[in-house]
Amino acid sequence: MVDLKIREKLNENIISYLNLTPKEKVMEFINLIISTNTETRYVKVKGPDFNQKEKMISWGLWLPYQKIVECQDQRKPYIKFYFDALVILFERYGVEE
Repeated sequence: MVDLKIREKLNENIISYLNLTPKEKVMEFINLIISTNTETRYVKVKGPDFNQKEKMISWGLWLPYQKIVECQDQRKPYIKFYFDALVILFERYGVEE
């Protein structure tokens, strides 16, 4: 639910402000794929991948699993790491933190 809301807001309000490359400008959506695994120690952002058929730019946001599951309330670190990854992603498009 959190992921869906963030993606909706990004696509509604932010995509027009990004410094997209000519290849990216024909895309209508940014798709965020969130993943965690035990080997990931720090937030990583991988991509972009382009889906021409769906007109979508996909990015992988890798979050540190162990740091999330060690907390009693896992939502807090999850959201913190999610937004840390978004900062990295936005830097790629020229958006300042």
